[in-house]
Amino acid sequence: DGSPQGQGVICLRSTDDLLRPTALSVGIMPEKISSVWHWERDSGLLPASVYLRHCLLAVEKSGPRAMESFLQDTLLVDRVTTLEVYLKAHPEVYDA
Repeated sequence: DGSPQGQGVICLRSTDDLLRPTALSVGIMPEKISSVWHWERDSGLLPASVYLRHCLLAVEKSGPRAMESFLQDTLLVDRVTTLEVYLKAHPEVYDA
C-alpha cells in the first residue's frame, strides 16, 4: 500500500583486508586467525556464545518475523545446521 514499513538492517559485504586492521586494533581478532571468512565446512567453527547472545537480543527487538528468519535462515559454517537447530542443542547460549 506504499505506507512506511519501519526500519531494517542491512549487512554489507566486506573482506579480511578491510576488516583486519580495525579488528586487530580493538582486540577482537587475534593475529593467529588469518580470516573471518572462508572457513571450510568441516572446520568445526562454532558461534561465540556471548556474541551470539548479543545478536539474539538485538534481533528480538526487531520482532517475531525477524527472529524467525534469523533462526531459520542463518546457517553454521557446515552450511547445513540452522541457528535454530544449534540453539536447541546448546540452550546455554542464552545464559552467556
